[in-house]
Amino acid sequence: MKIAHALVLMGISSVALAQAPEKTQPQLSDFAMQIPLRLTGDNGVVQIRLPLSVYQHAQCDNLADVRVFNAAGKPVPFAFFKPARTATVRWREGNATIFPIAGDTATEPGQIELDVRASRDGALLSVHAKSDASIKSNPLSALILDLGKRDTNEVLESLQLLLPANQTATYRAQLAIEQSDDLKLWTRVAQSRVDWLRGGSVNDSSQSLINDRIELSPGIGRYVRIQWLEGTPLQFARVVTRWRSSENPDDDVMEVVLKPTPGKIDGDWAYQTTPAIAATELGLNLPNANTVMPVTIGFYRQQSNPRQLVLDPMIHTTFYRITQNSVERASSRLRIAPQSASEWVIRPERTDDDDAPDLVLRWRPQTIAFTAQGGRTSKENASFILAFGASPKATSQWLTTETSLDLVAPNFSGKDLNNLEQAVVGEARATPASAFTSSQSAKASAAEDKKHNRTWVLWSVLVFGALVLLAMSLRLYKQMNKDPS
Repeated sequence: MKIAHALVLMGISSVALAQAPEKTQPQLSDFAMQIPLRLTGDNGVVQIRLPLSVYQHAQCDNLADVRVFNAAGKPVPFAFFKPARTATVRWREGNATIFPIAGDTATEPGQIELDVRASRDGALLSVHAKSDASIKSNPLSALILDLGKRDTNEVLESLQLLLPANQTATYRAQLAIEQSDDLKLWTRVAQSRVDWLRGGSVNDSSQSLINDRIELSPGIGRYVRIQWLEGTPLQFARVVTRWRSSENPDDDVMEVVLKPTPGKIDGDWAYQTTPAIAATELGLNLPNANTVMPVTIGFYRQQSNPRQLVLDPMIHTTFYRITQNSVERASSRLRIAPQSASEWVIRPERTDDDDAPDLVLRWRPQTIAFTAQGGRTSKENASFILAFGASPKATSQWLTTETSLDLVAPNFSGKDLNNLEQAVVGEARATPASAFTSSQSAKASAAEDKKHNRTWVLWSVLVFGALVLLAMSLRLYKQMNKDPS
């Protein structure tokens, strides 16, 4: 009996295993795109900053469909890493002057009329809602910040928010940060969450988990407005501004401009891209001058009850393009938490916006370090291939993945990594259709045949075990009937 049970259990387990996909090594023919890489030095570890074409064709949001192959067509060990900035950047910190604004919490801060007093140099002396008893009696609605004077070569990098000393409880909020140079026309430069998870004193980082810094997209203007999207409005004790010199602008930011297509819901605009782009900034290129366009940006989601397609909103903001005194003003890019999607959706709040804008996505490209083994084809240089664009289903069946940086460049310092030889990048080219499609079909056919044959064999084992178990049960039943007791 025990043998029969073992046979049955073994058959069931084997059938389940037969359904699992077989792990394989990635092949060059698995990838839709290839880029030749050339090495001029004789270094064992080389780096490559992923070019734009990788992000335009990769199919996985974590770049799992990227590999480096040597001259023999074998994948080599690789790892993603972030090079340290080598440019000299100057930083400066200061304290912003805070002006609390009271108003009805159901009223948008931008709709509250302000009474502003300022000196000739633009410094704010007082800012409050226009004298109205009903407004003054209301709680805090927003904060206006005067950042003070700045040098012409400085940009505002971030804001650090410090809680008042009497705030001892956990505090969390979702904030929208807008910037202006006239307190009338505002540009949203960030939308972010802040958190103070209490473990001891609120501003004691050793006892609390604190997320109090908000990074900003480059904006224009001396004044900043803080408003609450979630959470209870609170007047912060201090707001520390962090400025960065703009003499060394970031040159490691990629940008793609997406063209609009009609969305799945009337009035929406859809923008197709690849999930490999994890955008950290976005903006709109408005086609017409003197345009102010409030929009909602998000993604489609299939709702189950009732079953219908809905827009899952991520951002509510306003973009503009206005000419004033022969100078054009345009909204800056909005900084967001890294977000990837195959399709972005924009819904204008006004139905008269007929001309769809282009959507601009910006992000920082990743850098790969790989082991230069097996690529030497001549004395002058070595050749490798950067391959990308495999299907997520194929990547899930591969044995090899990204490895640890310590296994690719052991004991390399940050300076060593910065000084790694840069591979010379060639032109991106598509894998020949015959090789790509035949590889996919051959692998699928072989896998299906193996699965089919193995399933038949294992089902045979299972049926045989069941028959043995049945025979032994019948024999035991007969013996029990013959027993006089």
